[in-house]
Amino acid sequence: MKTKLHTFRSRIIVSLIIVFSSISLFAFYIFNNSLNKIIHEEHEQNVIAVLGLFKDQFYNAQGHNEGKIIFPLLDSIRKNKNIKDAYLLSSHNKLVYPAGINPDILDSLPQSDRTSSNSTIVLKTVNSGDGHFTRAFIPLQNSKDCNKCHSSTVTNLGTIVVDLSLGKTKRSVNFARKFSLIFTTLMLLILGGIILLIHYKFVKKALKEFHSTINSVNQGNFYKRLSIPETKEFGELGISFNKMLDNFQNTQNELQIFHKNELRNNYKLATIGEMASRLAHEIRNPITGIASAIEILHSEITDEKNKSILGEVQRQANRVNQAITELLKYSRQKDVNFQESDINELIKSLVFFLENQSHNKEIIFKQELQEDIPVFRFDHGQMEDVFLNLGINAIQSIQKEGTVTFKTEYIPPEKVVTISVCDSGKGIPEEIKSKIFHPFFTTRNEGTGLGLAIVKDIIDKHKGEIWVENNPGGGCTFIILLPLDDV
Repeated sequence: MKTKLHTFRSRIIVSLIIVFSSISLFAFYIFNNSLNKIIHEEHEQNVIAVLGLFKDQFYNAQGHNEGKIIFPLLDSIRKNKNIKDAYLLSSHNKLVYPAGINPDILDSLPQSDRTSSNSTIVLKTVNSGDGHFTRAFIPLQNSKDCNKCHSSTVTNLGTIVVDLSLGKTKRSVNFARKFSLIFTTLMLLILGGIILLIHYKFVKKALKEFHSTINSVNQGNFYKRLSIPETKEFGELGISFNKMLDNFQNTQNELQIFHKNELRNNYKLATIGEMASRLAHEIRNPITGIASAIEILHSEITDEKNKSILGEVQRQANRVNQAITELLKYSRQKDVNFQESDINELIKSLVFFLENQSHNKEIIFKQELQEDIPVFRFDHGQMEDVFLNLGINAIQSIQKEGTVTFKTEYIPPEKVVTISVCDSGKGIPEEIKSKIFHPFFTTRNEGTGLGLAIVKDIIDKHKGEIWVENNPGGGCTFIILLPLDDV
């Protein structure tokens, strides 16, 4: 049993959710990195601006206080909650302030950052056991106000190092990250809900209506019609579906009327057939007696003129008797008695009989029989009637001389045997080819027109097929196809 995930609709929904989730997560990742970068850049810019202002204030205060302001200023800086620590280095990279602190914490920094003669404030991100923080290097340049205590030849008097905490920046970044994550999650949930709502309203509901209508039709309710869905695609499909049901219902009504007429006609034909069978049986016995009596008279009479007349009467009586025999054979259809037999042996024995029926005609009988045809099940007696009818028709279609060819072939892939009876006679006009298997249809003055109808009925009972084709050089070929499995 298939789960719901195996349905086409579920796959489409899951695929859409996965695609939108992937796009949203990728966008969240890009946004988070960009926001983190922007916040850090703004943080550094703000730090540089504040420290620049601090540096300017320091130089201004230095001129009025003769350099005594620097240590109180550093003490004040260290008390700020956003400042981790502050140091003062000499021009020779020695720790001047605060006293008693090991300067090894500065050894991991590049030397050029502490000895640069550039007046630009430098910021570096430092990784330590306490986490990340920003270290600012503020170079102290010599000026006229400093010449009281320092030589004018010295350019760099030292460096103020300030470690600034990134806690506030981290909180801002974490807040932005959490907010964007929550926002992305909510957007995905809302989007998923919208997709499910659209699917239920426009897809699942319409498909459920289709399914319900189809079930009703399968149960025989041909008057059930589909409510036209709101969407264009399903709406057009619903209109076409309802039109199909209308056509199906009209066809069903026409078939019912046709079947009623067919049952009525079949009943009439069955009644007529039964009456014809009884009538033929009643006629056959007297005709047989008349034929026997004429045969006795024909053998005893000596007058040649009367003898020829009696001969013609006997021939006509035999003709009537044969017609009645065919009529009885057609009206009293026997059940098929399937038995395993060799189709080639049947044809060989029948050809021997037909060679003696050609009378004054010069007819050559050919046999092109495939030797490895397997033995299969068929009614030996009825198939003998089939080949006898086709053989006699072939003989009658030839005027003076010609050929009649029996051919068999086994087709293993399709498991069928084909038997063809080909003659070099006058052929069958195209306009009557579709009628030759109808009962009582004949083109000859003699005959009942039941021979090919009997042939067609026997082949149908064997679940086979029979058709006729005209030969390019004259004559025609009857082709029989018998399936080995079905019989």
